[in-house]
Amino acid sequence: MEFGLAIEMDVSIERLQSVLADIAIKLKKFFETKEYGNDLLSIFVGVILTHPDSSRLHPIRKPNYRRLLKYKSSITNEKVEMRNVFQYDVRPDYEVFRNVNSVAARQLLCKALLESTAVIEARKASFPDFDVQKFKADLRSCLSRLHRVHFS
Repeated sequence: MEFGLAIEMDVSIERLQSVLADIAIKLKKFFETKEYGNDLLSIFVGVILTHPDSSRLHPIRKPNYRRLLKYKSSITNEKVEMRNVFQYDVRPDYEVFRNVNSVAARQLLCKALLESTAVIEARKASFPDFDVQKFKADLRSCLSRLHRVHFS
């Protein structure tokens, strides 16, 4: 399975960029050998950490499931095709995030990602051959183990 984070952040949060990148890299690596069924092969989560005044420029998009996703890579300029892709956004509380240290930021992002699995669960009818419960358990395990965050 492919699992990726796309992070949009304001300048005031750039000091936390390495923490956010570390979480994204570890999640990608953790999930690359996992399989949960053929109906969902990739999950991409947009993490929006921008000031509420810019929500018009950085809106939360509706969750989107596509059996076939085609796009042109802005880096390589090649055409890319992906199958069974689910994309959705989360918006952690900007003011809280802006005022915390890197340890708390790590915990807040991990908590927001874990809570966001409700979006996947709400749309599981779109991908019946996907073990949502196993995915959630693995995500919880990864976030707890790799980031020293304990979830109840």
